[in-house]
Amino acid sequence: MSRSRLAVRLAWTNAAATLQLTSLSWRMKQREPFFLVSSAWLATLAVLPMALAAVALVGPDAMHIKTFVDLAGTDNYMAYVAIGATAMIWSTQTGANVGFVLEAQRLSGTLGSIWLTPTSLLARVAGLGASGMFVGMARTLIAFAVAWAILRFPVSLDPFPLLAVLVASTFAVGSFGLIWAAVVLRARAGMILVQALLMGMGILAGPAYPTTVLPDWAQMVGQLLPPTWMIRGLRATLVFNDAAAAWASVAALLGLGLVFGVCGMWLFARFDRDARQRGHLESF
Repeated sequence: MSRSRLAVRLAWTNAAATLQLTSLSWRMKQREPFFLVSSAWLATLAVLPMALAAVALVGPDAMHIKTFVDLAGTDNYMAYVAIGATAMIWSTQTGANVGFVLEAQRLSGTLGSIWLTPTSLLARVAGLGASGMFVGMARTLIAFAVAWAILRFPVSLDPFPLLAVLVASTFAVGSFGLIWAAVVLRARAGMILVQALLMGMGILAGPAYPTTVLPDWAQMVGQLLPPTWMIRGLRATLVFNDAAAAWASVAALLGLGLVFGVCGMWLFARFDRDARQRGHLESF
């Protein structure tokens, strides 16, 4: 068999394995009663308090909105904050579902058998994390829809930049999640590490405020985080109606996704090999 035919066959095998693992993960999630409804409600509870806090800060009839406008560049404060909070949920749900892929399978008792399948590392990680990512996206969209239905803030809609930002964000955050997964595999303390990362991103990405209020060093670190650019891209298209800024965010997200993806796969493969040699794969 020629190398080209062998490569095509291997690609099809890995694609089929990815779909099968995605289906398996989805069926396992369906065993959890009300998993989508309850999680969407929790996501909504994360968005609404932040938006209502913005309402309280500007005062009755937006009496104190001038300071916000000077900092954020818009008087659409509810949309500004709700979009930031929603973007953080999208980012954390997507990244965590990739970052926790090993720990979740270990708790379900399926890690050993899945990790012995003769498929590529990327196929296994992508297949196991995909269904959780889709559920996280659904939660986020529901949370934003509920917040909009209650608060009725105006948004501008340019579908192509909006879709591009969402796709690029998913790619970048998912790639970043590979690094989380590698660290979890190495340190075997996923919950604490990932929670620390999420809290740090929630500060540096500026979900409820412009990042210009942060110290210079924090702004520089924030430039390296996918949620920062996702928030900027979504605000550019939904609040400022600035397609050029939205596409600039897409470019930044694709660049970060490529870098994090390459680094994450290298780290994950290295730590996976080390865990197998030491017998630590299922010993978290």
